[in-house]
Amino acid sequence: MWNPSYEDKMPKLVLVFDDYDLESFVEEHCNDCKLIVAANENIRSKLILFGKDCVTISEFSKNPLETTRQSLQWIKNWPDRPVLHGKSFKELLVYDHLSIYWFLETRLYLFRIQGLIQLVEQLKQIFSEKQYDSVIIKGNRDAYHIVKEKFELGVEFYGDADKVSSVSQNSHGGHGYLKLNALKLIRGFSSLQSKTTDDRPVLIITEIANWREEFDYTTGMYVKKDVIFSSIIKKLSESSVPVRIIDFENKSERLLKSFSINKERQKNFDAKVEPWEKYVTKDIMSKTKEYNHKLQSLLSQLHESNEFRNSLTYDGISLYEILKKDFDGLINSFKTYVSSTFIDTAKVILKEINPSVIVMHDEYGALQLCIIKEASRQNIPTIAVQHGVNTETWISYVHKPEHVDGNNPDLNFPIPDHLCVWSDTARSNLIKNGHFPLTVPVVTGDPKSDFLPDAIRRFDSEKIMSKVGMPAGKKIILFAGQTLSNLEEKSLVTNSLFQTVSNMDDAFLVIKAHPNEYDLSYYEKLAKQNGVKDYVILQSHNLYELIFVSNVVIVPYSTVGIEAMRLRKPVIALNMMGLHDDDPLIASRIPIIVEKAGDLLPAIQKCLQSNSEILDKAETFAKSQIGMADGLSAQRITRLIVDTRNKALI
Repeated sequence: MWNPSYEDKMPKLVLVFDDYDLESFVEEHCNDCKLIVAANENIRSKLILFGKDCVTISEFSKNPLETTRQSLQWIKNWPDRPVLHGKSFKELLVYDHLSIYWFLETRLYLFRIQGLIQLVEQLKQIFSEKQYDSVIIKGNRDAYHIVKEKFELGVEFYGDADKVSSVSQNSHGGHGYLKLNALKLIRGFSSLQSKTTDDRPVLIITEIANWREEFDYTTGMYVKKDVIFSSIIKKLSESSVPVRIIDFENKSERLLKSFSINKERQKNFDAKVEPWEKYVTKDIMSKTKEYNHKLQSLLSQLHESNEFRNSLTYDGISLYEILKKDFDGLINSFKTYVSSTFIDTAKVILKEINPSVIVMHDEYGALQLCIIKEASRQNIPTIAVQHGVNTETWISYVHKPEHVDGNNPDLNFPIPDHLCVWSDTARSNLIKNGHFPLTVPVVTGDPKSDFLPDAIRRFDSEKIMSKVGMPAGKKIILFAGQTLSNLEEKSLVTNSLFQTVSNMDDAFLVIKAHPNEYDLSYYEKLAKQNGVKDYVILQSHNLYELIFVSNVVIVPYSTVGIEAMRLRKPVIALNMMGLHDDDPLIASRIPIIVEKAGDLLPAIQKCLQSNSEILDKAETFAKSQIGMADGLSAQRITRLIVDTRNKALI
């Protein structure tokens, strides 16, 4: 550790991570400090109001992409380290030849490890520039632990001593069996009848989130459809291929609606639609309880294990005290509770349906992984369809070679036989970073955008604007919502948006809520608080129509920004907490990246003056990421399904 001379030392550093009782804290602790660091722009602006100059911690993110790679390396290496009696966490969680660790890895990484390692690197950067005699930390026990252990300084903590974070948002709280019973009663016994035959059908795994209202440009009417699978199922039907559908739903907001929605889907598909819970048996539920007793015992042993404690280190810093509650949350989450249920139910599903081919999206979801694994054991081919941007740093598409094709099949991450991807870039990422075999990724394009070539020819700006209620003569600012897991980020992004638009007399704000956003009153409250009157909030309206009539498209991150660039629209990406530097849209630096609330208005003004050269560059990038929209993606996927089925039936 660097040790400057006494004259170079600075007396006090203050790190502010929450704004609770901020004014009193400032008066008491911020008068004789040399540097104040705020967790985000919102806290920084409040500190400035109290007369304190400060910076945000994101300014110490010198190489965010490298930090992301470091956190990925940690999460990919950790499950191989011994944690108990020489066995790894991944080995200890094997149930019937599949490690349920793969169900939990994404949540552990996104909700804890990625942000935690980013914090370590930011703190290292702060202390590499100056030396401090003492540190005061408000509202973040992780930072307190890191500074105390890594830098051996006098450090004080101010905040709620009982406040702890957890990766789990849905702990079963000891009532997992009751919850599973409730799912079985509500969904499992709601079987529907169909005319569809079951002669070695194609089995499709989908979910209600794909069931949306879309405009049919052939009929000129709005219709409900599965945006990924409706056109594929129709083409399979035209080829006389029998189809069965398993509905996998894990959002509580949609569970109670699922029975009526499945009636609509069954009519649309003309194929049998069943919830996965229908195949859960009493024997499976009994085994679930037994397995969870073993997991609870394992958790107790882990907390007593020095191997486990020693495995949880990063850059010489012990993370055990920080992460122990998170592992409690993981083991006590409902996803873990039903993990063995998924594995056992996958066997029942395949035995009773006897599919020739299995097709799915979200192929790294828990139930899907179980079905891929069981299908592989039974030599049933599996095909997945890409459902989001495939990046070089997306955890579910980054694997060590031995995790995909290792010597112990029980520990491998299950991958489908084919994954239909949008572009050559996506295929290359899977091969290079995911170590997928060359035969797995197949470039087909995105079936969700098949309607686009015909739709664009029919788009009429005046009709679209009239239908939505957009006034003529206003600049249309489209904000495409995202399901941001960090609630602090969501608040910062949306508050900054409404505050900015409130200062634009010539703007009309269009909020396109994400399909998984249900509380639209959240946006209504923000509009009222900020005095924004020219706006509309939409959820089911066709996204491409909204992009088509927009002057500027604003996103936190996500595929929508790239879709807008493909349609030659100027895009702003809001990366206001530095959490999305690895997102391809943001990493490209082609859109305007806004990291501070005060920069949003100038960014919008700049976008309104975008020239063709910038739009050309953006369009080229977008096509490299999400492919061409030529209307033939569903046709290519259907051909792959039919060819695979024909080979399987020989």
